[in-house]
Amino acid sequence: MEHNEVRLKILGAPNSIDVRALHRSLGGLIDLLHGATESHWLISDLKVSSALVEVRPDEDLDWHAAFAEITDGLRHLETTSSTPADWGDSMLEAVVQAGGLSKFAGVEGVELTVGAGEAIRLDGEIVANASRALKAPNKSLGSVAGKIDRYLSRSGKKNFGLVDESTGKSVKVAFSAQMEARVVEAIGKQVLAWGELRRDHSGRKVSLSLEDFEIVQTTRQPVSVDELAGLLGTEWTNGLSSVEWVRKQRDED
Repeated sequence: MEHNEVRLKILGAPNSIDVRALHRSLGGLIDLLHGATESHWLISDLKVSSALVEVRPDEDLDWHAAFAEITDGLRHLETTSSTPADWGDSMLEAVVQAGGLSKFAGVEGVELTVGAGEAIRLDGEIVANASRALKAPNKSLGSVAGKIDRYLSRSGKKNFGLVDESTGKSVKVAFSAQMEARVVEAIGKQVLAWGELRRDHSGRKVSLSLEDFEIVQTTRQPVSVDELAGLLGTEWTNGLSSVEWVRKQRDED
């Protein structure tokens, strides 16, 4: 297996695995890969009796970042049901589709190997956590302020990553073709975006269906601690210094 390949292996006895399991899991794998990168993927190896398939990108791309995003997300789902950073609903749905094969004859499990990493078993816990993250009833109108850090446009699907200034986490923003030129102009700039906002069960902003956005001009310079010193004067402390006032409050307790 090459360093730029992804391997999907359906565990089970040779010649006993329901063909629908391969169809469903391979579809989920491709959706998962497309959630992290816009490259097309080619079959580089296929063994049908044991249901093993390997795929690689059709062009040179930054697959390191895509592979890290997928691997980190799967490791995250091993222990928690919140949405992984930089993931959207489509990638969660892909995990549920690729890993939820228990109903098919001959399937004993599913393993995914991403690049040079260790095989990750898409077991019941990962699939259940992805499913829980999807079911959280948390869609409402809302907004996100931050900087656009990445932009994807492929197969009619358009989205960008917006780093939420309040958390430092990326929010996946889906937008229409009519907004594409404006979005390209705004890459790397501070924006305020609003629309239907989805949060995971922990309250973190995960994805936004964009209604509109505006570029935020930030002209105010940061204020230093020295500039804040003495801003309130001494009237509110009855003439005491900050140290004296704190000491007085402590002694009165």
